[in-house]
Formats: sequence, structure tokens, C-alpha cells
Amino acid sequence: MCDHLIVGVTTDELVEQRKQKRPIIPFSERVEIVQAISFVGTAVAEDSFDKMLAWKRYRFDVTFKGSDWQGTDLWIQLEKDFAAVGVRVVYFPYTQDTSSTIIRETLRMIRDDNDYSTEADDAPAEGNVGDDEQTFELLTKKNVA
Repeated sequence: MCDHLIVGVTTDELVEQRKQKRPIIPFSERVEIVQAISFVGTAVAEDSFDKMLAWKRYRFDVTFKGSDWQGTDLWIQLEKDFAAVGVRVVYFPYTQDTSSTIIRETLRMIRDDNDYSTEADDAPAEGNVGDDEQTFELLTKKNVA
């Protein structure tokens, strides 16, 4: 299904635009973590919510999205737009048992227990880091030299 996996990692600025708070783990660390995964070909900064702009930049032929987006007005339209340029949309099953809110709160507790201090100290604790923020956008490109 994939000769070269491109993973878009949402920039801190894009997260702030959508969530009105900075991510607990900064972009530079998130992109490094993603790039260290053996099956990731390239990790790129996702600095726009415009998925067709991402396609123009990277010319992928498959995109992956959580199934919680399937059937939404946005992704129904994107499926049509992508089909017109030969891109297939694959939906991964939604991970209902994985709570990014719990992950965020756990990281905050670890930081507080160890007396770490960061710019994120003033960020609100409530809210889910990942539900409507596209933290990782998986794209594939076949036949990459």
C-alpha cells in the first residue's frame, strides 16, 4: 500500500490556531519522534489545514485519516477532491480507548512531580489534544526513487 510514508506533523502554530493552546510536546520533539519510526520515510511540517495544498506539495496517492472523520461534510468533499487527482482515502479505526486528554494530564503530572517548568505551564488542562487537531497526517507516495 505504501512505498514511501510521508507523515505530516502539525506545527505548534497550527495547533494553537485550532486549540488556542500550545501542545505539551513541542513540534521539534514531535517531528523527531515521528522521523525515528522505522517505517516513516519522511516527516514534514503540516502548517496548513488545506489538504489539497498538502497534495500539491507532496503528490501523495493515498491519505490516511481516523474513522471519526469519515462521513463528515469536510471529508466527503475531500474524498471527491482527492478522487479527481487519483488519491485514495483510507480510514483507520477510531481509537476510542486512547484518550489524548488522559495522556496530556499524565504528562502534566509527570512534569509537575519533577518540577519541570515550560511555556506550557499556563496552558489550560482541559480539552483533548488530538480530537479535532490533525497532529499527524499520514500520506503515501508510490514508486519513490
